[in-house]
Amino acid sequence: MPRDGALRFGSDSVTLLNTNSSMKITSISVPPIAGVIQGTMVLDDAMLQDMTLAQLTLVLAPKISGSTNLDRILGNVPLNFRIFMSSLASATGNLGQANYTAANAFIVGLASARRHRGLAASVIDIGAILGVGIVTRDLGDDVAWSLANNGQRPVSERTVHAMLAEAVRASDPTSGVAPWHIASVLEKRGPEGERPHWYALPQFARFTTRAAAVGQISWLVKTAATSIQERLLVASTCDNIIVETLLIQMRKMLHLGDDYVIEPSLLTIEPGLDSLVDVRIRKWILQNFHLSVPALRIMKGMSMQRLFDDVREGIPQELTPALESH
Repeated sequence: MPRDGALRFGSDSVTLLNTNSSMKITSISVPPIAGVIQGTMVLDDAMLQDMTLAQLTLVLAPKISGSTNLDRILGNVPLNFRIFMSSLASATGNLGQANYTAANAFIVGLASARRHRGLAASVIDIGAILGVGIVTRDLGDDVAWSLANNGQRPVSERTVHAMLAEAVRASDPTSGVAPWHIASVLEKRGPEGERPHWYALPQFARFTTRAAAVGQISWLVKTAATSIQERLLVASTCDNIIVETLLIQMRKMLHLGDDYVIEPSLLTIEPGLDSLVDVRIRKWILQNFHLSVPALRIMKGMSMQRLFDDVREGIPQELTPALESH
């Protein structure tokens, strides 16, 4: 690259003074800056419970302090593009990389904030690259196998170039090009025991293909064609009706697959419920069971079992005349 006119020098972007000095050198050595691609990365893996403060800050600093420093120095400079190189780990998580995942999540937020200010910004979530990069050069085949087993399929250099081109086009918030957050490929095929950990996460439900569970005991069974209230009128016990119908409705509202298991100990805040979904669940319970459950109570987090119990205990007697407990 130097023979093609590129200028290369080292700088510590974590320190604002060093970053500012580097930008001054750049301003007198090359034409005005038209765009920035930021690919800083430091890894120091550890399980969260064993992670020291030094390990945390070592990994956070390049992406958080470095990105913030550049943002301060460049200010409102009208760049053609500002590309942040993130990682697929920010979407799926990697075992032992909570610090790295958090660092990448920050730069995604910073890119979004820049776009709200009318400034150029786009993000690429990149995984392993075939034949080059840190995985090939430093980490070795074991890490490459682990990433592939987690569904992070390695991509070619040509694919990376295409992603960069798309990120340049999408960086301008007024360009109308979408999306501005571009990700590498996630793909994993295999039986249930070989599924990656992110397969069960609600935010990935719409991207996964799920086979119907056969011969498994589950909290979910198929509802009859009759309405809930018609079933309650002749039921000697209402527990199954409450569990079946409420779980079906929650899966529907959260766009989860039919085989997504919601345990009774799960808190209502864990599957990704927001205030709008909480209100919809409250309204659905009111319509079908004639019971008012405060949306705020659902929003603050109660176990699914507690919600089932509240509904069972609060159903008006006229809806369940055949109930054995009456």
